[in-house]
Amino acid sequence: MNKKRSPGTQMARRDKILNELESRMYSYIKEHEVACSYGNFKCVFKASTECNWSGSIKAFLEHAKLAHSEVVFINADNTIIYKNFAKRKIEQTGCRWHGIFVRDRDVFKCTIDVQHDTGMMRWCTFYVGVENCPDSFIYKIQIENHHNPSQKVSLEGSCRHYMQEENVFENNACMFTNYRVLERFCSGSDLKFTISVEDRVKYINRRS
Repeated sequence: MNKKRSPGTQMARRDKILNELESRMYSYIKEHEVACSYGNFKCVFKASTECNWSGSIKAFLEHAKLAHSEVVFINADNTIIYKNFAKRKIEQTGCRWHGIFVRDRDVFKCTIDVQHDTGMMRWCTFYVGVENCPDSFIYKIQIENHHNPSQKVSLEGSCRHYMQEENVFENNACMFTNYRVLERFCSGSDLKFTISVEDRVKYINRRS
């Protein structure tokens, strides 16, 4: 014979079930916001410009065009012109160059950290999106000597998440070139290079 629960016990059990459902639904919504291109993201230039904007990835592209005029938007052919590269003689810590590009529906940011006192250049490409996705992509940068097209510098590395930018450069988890060498690659004072991103699985299969 089943023991009948008191009204108080039934109410407590119902409240517990409702709370569990509410908690699961909240977790699902937060996971969806992170994974969705309409989710809430901080501006990818927050570290370098202290920009406090936040919004969806789709809205970010428009924000960057309006609020960060110094950023280069890379064309569909992935060819970049770093204007006045050979004329930049910034003292002390140097400067950073940023380029934004879209591959399919994914947004990436290429960043170059230039240390003019030492001549060291550090390169990395960051994925702007879900935090566990960067490992899925490999980036390749190719720099051609304008005066001798057969002479090229190629860099390959794993994409990082855009929120890791400072850690990447602090720990030198990036690719390196020399500023003074690339000065000789310039057309006038402009440096030309190409950048591409490939799925890691396709990259491994192609090289195996």
